[in-house]
Amino acid sequence: MRFDKDYSDNNSNHDRLVFLHIAKTAGTTLDHILRENFLPNEVCPERLSGISAWSPRNLLKYKYFSAHDSFDRFSTYIPKPFQMVTVLREPVDRLISQYLYWKSHTDSHVEENNLHYPRLAREYALKEFLKFPIPLLRTLTENVTARYLTDHTMKNDWELWRDGDDQEMLDRALRNLEKIDVYGIAEFMDESIDVICRHFNIAVPAVIPRLNETRNNNLDGTACFEEIEDLKIDDETEELLVKLNRLDTIIYNEAAKPFIERAKKDGRRLSGINSACGRTIAQYARTVFMAEPGEVGFLIFGPYIRLRRGNYTITVEVKLSDLPNGLDDAHEIGFIDVSSEKGTAVHAHRAIRLGDVTGEGYQRIRVDFSLNRTAIDLEVRTYTSGVCRFSANRDVRLHERDA
Repeated sequence: MRFDKDYSDNNSNHDRLVFLHIAKTAGTTLDHILRENFLPNEVCPERLSGISAWSPRNLLKYKYFSAHDSFDRFSTYIPKPFQMVTVLREPVDRLISQYLYWKSHTDSHVEENNLHYPRLAREYALKEFLKFPIPLLRTLTENVTARYLTDHTMKNDWELWRDGDDQEMLDRALRNLEKIDVYGIAEFMDESIDVICRHFNIAVPAVIPRLNETRNNNLDGTACFEEIEDLKIDDETEELLVKLNRLDTIIYNEAAKPFIERAKKDGRRLSGINSACGRTIAQYARTVFMAEPGEVGFLIFGPYIRLRRGNYTITVEVKLSDLPNGLDDAHEIGFIDVSSEKGTAVHAHRAIRLGDVTGEGYQRIRVDFSLNRTAIDLEVRTYTSGVCRFSANRDVRLHERDA
């Protein structure tokens, strides 16, 4: 049943908030923050794509909606007025994350709940899975963002989206994106949370939770998930991923422009940086990891992100103090590297020598690297050999650069 205009909530004290939750875009984190600002009875319990089955009178009771549904169905069935928010993610990364999420389900959980797509993901490698000839699977693997921003399957009330409808789907998705009041970009999640909270006059959390991350599913203490091995992407799989996300990539690049423009000067902040030695010190302007003389190990590691092929620069701010006498500028006191495949594939390595870090404050060290294909678990590591007190800013930055 469509939402009839006679049921419009003209006496609403404030707009409803609708979260268009695209799967595997870090949306669970945003949903957790937003729903904290509503009473339990103001939150619609529908979390999947069943909003069209609800009666208009029942939907009038709710102020917050958050579901894996589509722009068109939200616009048709949810009472107005409302504001809408969503989060987008780099499409190839999003699709790989979806596959890994399905694959991480345990066999027992799959069979007990008859989970069809996790069963396929566990049985087939990524390349074969993406080629699997099930029409409905295409709606979950091909141009998924464009489908969320229009309708998952329907071009209109009586016609399905079909091959050859690319331009029409893209045009509608971009028009609908412009109608969304505010959106975030998963690769700039800290900045996005700040933008979204300020837009809705919501307090920005002091610590932003990282929820429903596939990498940590096996840590939830249930029998639903298990640890899985990281993927290796070959050239054929890379090209298939690009093809399946051809429209989503256009949408993402258009949506991410404001965030990328702001990040061009300072770079994209990498969330999830950790330390294996030393101690963490929260200062006024920064949080740093500090290792004392004699402490040896990785002062920085993480964040194990997926990153598309291209040319990049990592910047790390470091500071040295308590230097022993008699060392010359060529003395190596540590290194910075960029790696993947659990540290076995090193994409760049730069020794940190005493002469590289001069002066009293933090010095920025740049490391250039290139990826020939998508890296699944990219990490930045900063190592201290224990020669002196070694401090590193947790705020590591990633810059995309020309070849």
